[in-house]
Amino acid sequence: MIFRPFEPRKVERRVAEKRTKALSERQQRLLHLAAYIDAVCEEHEIWYSLAAGSVLGAVRHRGFIPWDNDMDIFVKNKDMARFRAAVLTNLPAEFKYYAWDKEPKYHPAFDRLAYSDASHYDAHVDIFPLIGVPEGVIKRRAFVGLCFWSYKFFRCKHVDTGHSNPRRAKLIGLLKPMAYVFSDSLIKRIQRRMMEKYDLETSSHFYYYASGYGMRTCMPKELVLSVQRVPFEGIELNIPLHAHEYLSRVYGDYMTAKREGYKVIDKYLR
Repeated sequence: MIFRPFEPRKVERRVAEKRTKALSERQQRLLHLAAYIDAVCEEHEIWYSLAAGSVLGAVRHRGFIPWDNDMDIFVKNKDMARFRAAVLTNLPAEFKYYAWDKEPKYHPAFDRLAYSDASHYDAHVDIFPLIGVPEGVIKRRAFVGLCFWSYKFFRCKHVDTGHSNPRRAKLIGLLKPMAYVFSDSLIKRIQRRMMEKYDLETSSHFYYYASGYGMRTCMPKELVLSVQRVPFEGIELNIPLHAHEYLSRVYGDYMTAKREGYKVIDKYLR
């Protein structure tokens, strides 16, 4: 299969011609990252879907939540090696790809596509690997709990408590010395083992290791694996076909914005 080089100017024209509202500079940069990922996945026939707040934005705002400063997508864990290779083929010089288990001094347990001229904390797309979970409610809860709390614990090692919620900074400060017992390479091996423990293909439910919502993001995999193309700031991207069920499980009343200044959409997509 021949990969057609990504052409930023074409994407810029599509965005400029079809965008229906003004975007912040950061959101414009995010849109170009998302357009690149979408083009790569289409070219290489790799499944992906927008995730978390990016699905919420697509449904409620037909684009970004006004205060969004990043985007989230799902890719099947078994496809991550192929996804990385495809993204890195002809990667535009303006972009930088962070592989969670290979990038030095990068500590999230998921990949990230960002810009080479800025910190990866600036405009970026997070790529969360979908993993399987054990069958049975008790085993499932135990595994998700282990993933959830181990990730939080390991993250304490590199969190700057000066930028943490004051209520949590003290606890992080107490946990940080314990987390330092584990080398970064050992942490990554532990995390990889947990991600690969259960096969998504044979599991009835899915999860993603770095989820901040615990059991709320462990749900039947059919809720996300079937996707639909929807408008997103003048382009089209993939979201779960069952977006309503997915968003309701994660956010509850997701059509009620938590901040003011949002764009009201009368109907969510199915």
